[in-house]
Amino acid sequence: MPYMKVFSTYALTLSCYLGAGSDCVEVVANYDSDILQTWRLQKMLQLFGHLVEQLTSYSADSTLSTLEPLTPADRTQLWAWNRTVPKAADGCAHDVIDAQSRTNPDGTQHERSIRS
Repeated sequence: MPYMKVFSTYALTLSCYLGAGSDCVEVVANYDSDILQTWRLQKMLQLFGHLVEQLTSYSADSTLSTLEPLTPADRTQLWAWNRTVPKAADGCAHDVIDAQSRTNPDGTQHERSIRS
């Protein structure tokens, strides 16, 4: 199905089209690449597809709380990132920071300003 590329003032526009059969939905994404990186859009579309698949396959008595919010690839990535559990620090946060500053007194200091 040919689609015209139209001008939009939105960073992202999704157009959903029902296919010839009732089991097909085509999603066309028009986006501003100056605002939204292509890889981020791909991740969003993967998640959107994952959620739509779940919504169309659930029974009428299912609730939104039964939806799996992560794609299988995202879940695998999270487990890989968190494979190694860091050693727990013994003490309060300010004590750990104080001890670190004593072992490396010439280290970089980070400050954060709070705006009201």
